[in-house]
Parts: sequence; C-alpha cells; structure tokens
Amino acid sequence: MPYVMRSNLTRDVERGVRHAVAGMLYGAGDLTFAITVLVDEFLYEHDASFEHFAQAIAALEAAKLELYRREIANYEDQKRQANGEVYHDWREYGGEG
Repeated sequence: MPYVMRSNLTRDVERGVRHAVAGMLYGAGDLTFAITVLVDEFLYEHDASFEHFAQAIAALEAAKLELYRREIANYEDQKRQANGEVYHDWREYGGEG
C-alpha cells in the first residue's frame, strides 16, 4: 500500500508531513483532524468529482487496512497468546455450530 517507488517527491512529502505533525497529535481528535486536513488538501487541489472523492475514500480505506495488517493483527496475536483465546475452536466440532 504505501510501498511506492521512493522519489524526491515522496521523500519530501513524508518529511513534510512528519515534521508538520511531530509532537502535535495528542489523541484521536488531533489525529482525525490531521487526516481530515490532508484529505481536504487533496480534494482542494483537484476538481470536485466522484473520481476524486472515491480516490480519497480508497486511500483512507487502504491506510486503515494496512494499519490493521501491519500493527493491530500482530498486537492482537500477542495479547491472545498472553491472555488466552476468546473464541471456541469450532474446527474440533467439524465446523458446525
């Protein structure tokens, strides 16, 4: 997802975003505001159209899925190992509820 070919532009964007928000995101509201500003800037730079709205939604969804895949699933696996399984092992019953 975010693994694009690195160019001067992508490096500059990453540096700029990291520098702009460093030490300023104290909670969910701050993070939501920062994401909203990024999306708003993208939409401001493009014509209002279904295509651009869809691109913004797709980028948000891809970022969400990548966060889950890279960070949250691993965290949950560690917590499951530390605290025990919540779900029944339905496979031992032949897969039927």
